[in-house]
This record gives sequence, C-alpha cells and structure tokens, in this order.
Amino acid sequence: MNFKYIHAADLHLDSPLRGLAAKSEAAAERVQTASREALEAMIDLAIAEQCKLIVIAGDLFDGQWKDYRTGLYFATQMARLKAAQVPVYIIQGNHDAENNFVARLELSENVKLFSSKKPESFVLDSIKVAVHGQSFATREVKENIALRYPPPLANHFNIGVLHTALEGHTGMHASYAPCSTEQLKNHGYDYWALGHVHDYMLLHDTQNPADPHIVYSGVVQGRNIRETGAKGVVLVTVEDGAIVAAEFKPLGTVVWHSCPISAEGLDTQEALLCAAIRSVEDAYQNTGKTSCAVRVTITGPTPARSSLLTNRTDFQEQLETALAAISEEGDIWLEKLVLNISEPATVAEQQADDPTIAGGIASLVRQAAEGEEFDAAFRRIVDELRSRFPQTAADEGFLDSLVDETRLAARDLALAILETSQTGNGEAE
Repeated sequence: MNFKYIHAADLHLDSPLRGLAAKSEAAAERVQTASREALEAMIDLAIAEQCKLIVIAGDLFDGQWKDYRTGLYFATQMARLKAAQVPVYIIQGNHDAENNFVARLELSENVKLFSSKKPESFVLDSIKVAVHGQSFATREVKENIALRYPPPLANHFNIGVLHTALEGHTGMHASYAPCSTEQLKNHGYDYWALGHVHDYMLLHDTQNPADPHIVYSGVVQGRNIRETGAKGVVLVTVEDGAIVAAEFKPLGTVVWHSCPISAEGLDTQEALLCAAIRSVEDAYQNTGKTSCAVRVTITGPTPARSSLLTNRTDFQEQLETALAAISEEGDIWLEKLVLNISEPATVAEQQADDPTIAGGIASLVRQAAEGEEFDAAFRRIVDELRSRFPQTAADEGFLDSLVDETRLAARDLALAILETSQTGNGEAE
C-alpha cells in the first residue's frame, strides 16, 4: 500500500511570540496569528498531498490557556480534515497535561486522543497502518513509558508516537519520558514520531535501511529567539510498506534569526551599522523572504565602544529604519540589540592603570558590577517578576538571564558616560 502522512508536534497553539508584539501594529497582528497560520498551512499540506493520516506528538496547546476559543478554533480546523477524510492521532505532552480544557473539547470523530493511563493502538485497516502512543497524565512524566508500548502489529506499517527527551538530545528541554535511540530502534516499529524537542532531527542511519526512522519534527512555529531557523512538519511517503521519503516542510510564518557581528576591525558606528544590516539582509534572503524577527549581537573590541553605548538608542533606530527598507512588506523586526563590546586591548590596559580620580571611579564601577550585592538586589526584583509572570509566556531561564545582561549593560553604560564626560569636558576632578 502506498500512502503519505504528516508528523507534527509542539504546535503550542496561540502561544505568544515574545518580544515582538510591541514593535508595531503589523508585528503585533502577525505574531498573534502565527501559530494558527502554521496549523492551517499543515492542514492545507495534508489535503494537497492527499495524506491518509496526521500524527501529533504532544504539546498541541500551551499550558493553561485562558481563552476557550483556542480550543474551539482547533476543533473547527479538525472538522476541515474530517471533510477531507483525514484521521488525526494525538498524544498529550507536558503542556497539554496541565490544561484543564483539553479533556472537555468536543472534537470530530476523525480525531483520536491517546489514553494517559496506558499505551494503546489505533489501526487503519484500509492502508494497513497501526499507530501506537500514550498521552502524559501529568506535566512531569519521569518514567520510560515507551517500554510499555505494544509490540508491532504484524503485516502493518507501525508508527510510535512519543513525547520524550531522548537521551543525548534534550538540550534546553526537561528530561520527560526519557528513553534511548537504541531502545526505540529495537522496538520493531517502522517510524517513531517524537515531540518535546523543538528542533527538527532525523535520527536515521541511512547505511541501515532496516532501521526505523526516529524523528523530531520540531516546533511548527518558532516562538522566541531560542527557536531560530525554519520550523514546520515532516511529510512521510510510504511505498510497499517502506519509507521512501521523510521530508521536512517549513510552515512557520515568522522565522527567528540570530545575527552575530564581530566588532573587531570595525572602528566606527557607521561600519558597525553596515555590518549589522548586511548580516540581517543575508538572513532574510536565506529564508525566502519570510517574515523575520532578528537579534543582532555585536561582540568584540572596537574604538567606537563608548560612543556606541552612549548613543545606543540612535544606533538602534537607524538599524530598525534600515531593516524596514530591506523588505517592501516591512516584515523584518529587530527583536533585540545586544552589545557585548569592549575597548581595544591597549585602551583597556591604560584604563586599568589610570591613577586619576576618573580611573578610580571606573574601577569602583567594575567592582560593583561584579559584586554580590548587585546580584542579590537584582535577583529580588527577578523573583518578584517570576511570581507575576504567566507560565505560558516565560521560557525556562529567561528571567535568570536578565541578571547577567543587566549587570553588563549597567557597567558598560556607566563606564561609557564616564569616558564621554572626560572627552567632552576634560578630566574629572
């Protein structure tokens, strides 16, 4: 039997794309609808390719969403697939498990939700396919639930659907439902549709065609700067019971990019600005001119350090104006400008040995930025923010990262102001 199917995961439907909504009205509208546009693109792809089924490997929703219309919207989209006679098989991931609305959704009969009590199987006799899976019962599933998955059904194409932090591939993701690649290889299925890790990964040894495909489809729509590059789903083609193609299909309507710039050899703000514009333009072209959110990070020594830090706002506005001109649609947004710049080594050495009052003040500024009192004071502010932050809007480690970023920014700005005052008014007394 020949057929196609789609493997998707981590849609995080209606999850906010943090860092863009305040940029402009156009950006706010685009990011508000990005995850829905990605879901609709997936359905369009399934219908166009005449897929026989879709499997979704967890985290369809994003924690405790407050608006029940998110669920109603999803139910409406599933009805489109019912009309096209495409069944959908879904396991709940860690984010779905903490959502009280999911169990109460009234979905069309083409949607099958796997039990959270034990693994179960659904069989499509028309194409000889068996789909196996288990939903998360709670947010934190620490045991290896794949060990209990049923054996493959004879004379069928077997798909395992699993939300897991596969050993060696967890990255920033919590170690939920851990298991190994070797374990999955030996289970006897033809394809493992994995979710939880937000990057696309094809873990298949092409030298051993008999090995199953073990695949993370990744998040369908990137939500922040940690989820850079094209995001989408996997389209699988099966002929005579064997996989002949497993193609990644980008569907995200907003692509996040990190654009690092080396400041070394760039002596002026104008040179740094030109380098930043070139880097963003290259990223935009490489995405096929899809809407982009970019983080520009300038790192290294430059004589322009002091002037750039004291004129940061002007520099950023010039950069944003240039980015708007690159795209006729105005769909390139600067998510953040990060300045990790320093004085050239010769200047830094002179500052360290500066015996003047200004040199002494500069030394005190550096010491304060590295001191425990600064950390303690700012962490109290961060802890207060943490208690007020909606869980669905805060990524792990985001608030913690503010401590280091703020320390460096405060230090550099204070030093830049001090250096500028010396240049403009003579040595401080």
